[in-house]
Amino acid sequence: MAGNWGNWGNWGNWGNWGNSGSASVSNGDGGWFIEDRVDLPFVTEPVNDLNVPPALASYNDFGGTIGGVFRTDLKKFEDRQWGAHWHSWRVLEEFARRDWQHAAETTMLGHWTAAHGLDPTTGLPMVELEIRSLVRAARDERPSALGEIVSQHVEFITDFMALLTMTPGSHSKTYRVLHIASQIGAFAALHYKAKDDWKGKLSDGTDVPSGPRPRPSQLCPALAPPVPVPGHPSFPSGHATQSALMAMSIAHVLGLTITFPDSPVPETIDPKPIDGPGVLAVSLRALAHRIARNREIAGVHYQSDSRAGQALAEKVFPELLACQRFKEAIEAARPEWT
Repeated sequence: MAGNWGNWGNWGNWGNWGNSGSASVSNGDGGWFIEDRVDLPFVTEPVNDLNVPPALASYNDFGGTIGGVFRTDLKKFEDRQWGAHWHSWRVLEEFARRDWQHAAETTMLGHWTAAHGLDPTTGLPMVELEIRSLVRAARDERPSALGEIVSQHVEFITDFMALLTMTPGSHSKTYRVLHIASQIGAFAALHYKAKDDWKGKLSDGTDVPSGPRPRPSQLCPALAPPVPVPGHPSFPSGHATQSALMAMSIAHVLGLTITFPDSPVPETIDPKPIDGPGVLAVSLRALAHRIARNREIAGVHYQSDSRAGQALAEKVFPELLACQRFKEAIEAARPEWT
C-alpha cells in the first residue's frame, strides 16, 4: 500500500534529476556518491590565497583551511530544500489534526457492509463472488498485467510522472503534490485498515463482521500473488486510495475535476479527439483505476477494497484542500503547467 515510500535505495540510480533530485523517486534524498581523500579530506584544503602556492600551504592550521570558512548570512533551512517525501509529512501533520474521519465514516461503513453482505441477484455472499472474480482475473489478466503489478507494488508515482511527461527536476512542485497525496492517502487508508469496531447491520438484520479484513489470498491461497502480500489488512485498498487522491490532486492543479463513482464505468475511446486538458482528466482517472485493478489481478485486494479506497479518497480530498500547506503546494505547482 505505502509502496511509494519503499525501496529507496534501489532508486538511487534515478538520482541527479536536476535541482530537486539528488534523489530517489520515493524519497527525494540519496542517489549521490561523492568521493573524498581519506588522507586529506576536502575540508582540510587550504583557503584559496593566490599569494601562497597550494603546495606550500599549511594543512595544519584549521583556521587556514576550507573547514575554517563558513557562512554567517544563512539563517534557516529553506522551504524549497525540503525533499518531496519529507515535505509531505509536514502536510500530514496538519491534516491529522482535522476531523477528517467525520466526513468519511458513513461512506466507509456503507462499503464495509456491502462487501460483507449477500449479492441481491444470486443470494451468495459477496466475498465468495469476489473471490471467484479474482480467480478469473488471475487466469485471464495476470500474465499481461504482471510487469505493472510488480513495478506498482514498489511505487507508482513514476506512473503518474510518465503520464504527465514530467520529472522531479522539470516539475519539482508538482512532484511534491504527488508525494503529499500519496502520504495522505496511505494515512487515511491505514486508519480504516486498523478499524475493528464496525457498527452496522447486514440485510438479514445481523451485525456486520468486525475488522480488520483478511487478504483474498488468505481465504484462497491458490491465488498465489506474484508480489509479497502486504503486512496490513485488505480493506480499504491503499493503492486505490493513494492513486485516486493523486489523480484528483493533479487534476486540481490543472483546474480540472475528477470523480470516482461507486460503480466505475470503464473508460471508452471516443472516435473524436478530446481537445485541451480534458485529455489529462480522462487519463488520470484511467490510471488510478488501472493501479487499483492491478492489485485485484495480483490477488491482494477485492474489488470492494478498491471501490472503498476510491470513495475514501473522494471524502478525504476536501479536507486535504482545507490544509494551508497543501493549498500552498497546489498554488506553487500551477505555474509549472501554464
